Amino acid sequence: MAAPHPYECEIVLDFASAEAATYAYETLNVDDEISPEKITKQLSTNGHQLIAHFWACEIRMLRAAASSFYDMALVTSRVLLEFDGLDE
Repeated sequence: MAAPHPYECEIVLDFASAEAATYAYETLNVDDEISPEKITKQLSTNGHQLIAHFWACEIRMLRAAASSFYDMALVTSRVLLEFDGLDE
């Protein structure tokens, strides 16, 4: 019997600080996957890194989830860059 989610991908994004990685994690971790039976996502941080791990039952679902994550991570990163240093 085949594994339910045989395809996987890990994306590691480096941020300038652990605080920025945490902000990105908190921003990107609010939504559940639309089809959890087809795609599973796990986010975590390790110091200044945001780590996204995806498991999917179909390679096309994995590609779509990774692409969507990159799009959302790019917007989040741009916001963090725009507002960097406001508390100084």
